[in-house]
Amino acid sequence: GKRPPDPMSLASPERLEESVSRLLDWFQDKSSVLVLTGAGLSTESGIPDYRGYGGSYHRGHKPMVHDQFMSSEAQRRRYWGRSMVGWRDFYQSKPNSGHYALASLERHGPVGVTFEDSPSYYSPDRSHDILTSNGSN
Repeated sequence: GKRPPDPMSLASPERLEESVSRLLDWFQDKSSVLVLTGAGLSTESGIPDYRGYGGSYHRGHKPMVHDQFMSSEAQRRRYWGRSMVGWRDFYQSKPNSGHYALASLERHGPVGVTFEDSPSYYSPDRSHDILTSNGSN
């Protein structure tokens, strides 16, 4: 697939200020908003993604598909072995500014949050309901 743009190219102070202003305007007449986010939100926390700008997918790594996992014990062992090695990144990660921004929006606005990959640290006080589509809940 086509490589996405470098996120830093989209984060200039001018663009950020304009984007925040547009987002605030958009929020004004909303009674509820669902935020669906994927792994890209957590890359700043040190959790790698597959398809993002610096993701391993663009360096040749392809995720295992369900049929590969189900049809071979060797493939399942490989999958779980890689998962154990990769767990260190998840375990050592901390929330980043994006997580704090979503938590603030959730607390103070009409926002619900769904994570594709659930960072367990998202809601440090665990007082908020987080729906995950790929993780634990």
